[in-house]
Amino acid sequence: MLSNWIFIPGTIAQDAFRLIQDIQNGTLDDVIRIHENLCTVVFNTVSAYSVWFVLHWFTYGAGVVVAVIYFSEEVALSVKLHTPSLLLVFHGLTFVCLLYLFVFPSFCASRITSSCAGIYERINRTTSDDWNEGHPFRDRRNIALFISYAKERRCGFQVGRITFDTSLTWVSFLIGLTALLFHFL
Repeated sequence: MLSNWIFIPGTIAQDAFRLIQDIQNGTLDDVIRIHENLCTVVFNTVSAYSVWFVLHWFTYGAGVVVAVIYFSEEVALSVKLHTPSLLLVFHGLTFVCLLYLFVFPSFCASRITSSCAGIYERINRTTSDDWNEGHPFRDRRNIALFISYAKERRCGFQVGRITFDTSLTWVSFLIGLTALLFHFL
C-alpha cells in the first residue's frame, strides 16, 4: 500500500494517518499494518544511509577537533601578521560549513523521526467522536494499545539502535558549538 510512494517524510506520514482515518469496519491489526508499511518504507529508505551517517559523525567530530586546533594556531599567527579580517572570514566560513555540512543532515534525520512520531501523537489527541462508526479507534482502549505498540516500534531514522530525534540533534549541535566557542573564549 505505502511501498509505491516516493519518500517525503511529512507527506508519507500524513498519507499513513489519512489511511488510518479512512478505515471502515476494520480492526486494530489493519491500523498496525498501515503503520508497519510506513515503518518499512522509512527503514528501507534510510538504511542505505546508516554507514554514511556513522562516517559522517566521525568526520564531524574530527572536523571540530581540527578546527579548534587550527583556530588556535591561526589566532596566534594573525596577531603576529595583523590580518584579523581575513581570519574572521575564515572562521565564519568554517563555522557555517560545520553547521551546514554536519548538523543539517541530523536535523533532516530528526524530521523523519518526528514525522513518524506525529502519527501516534495525533491519534492520541483524538476522542471516539473523531472516528467513523466501525473504526477500531472508537474504542479508546485500542488507541492505548496502538500508542503502546507505536512507541515500542520506534519508527524513524535509526542507526543501529540509536534513533535520531530532535534531542540527539540538539545535543550534537551543542557539543560542536561548545567546542568552537571554547576556542574563542
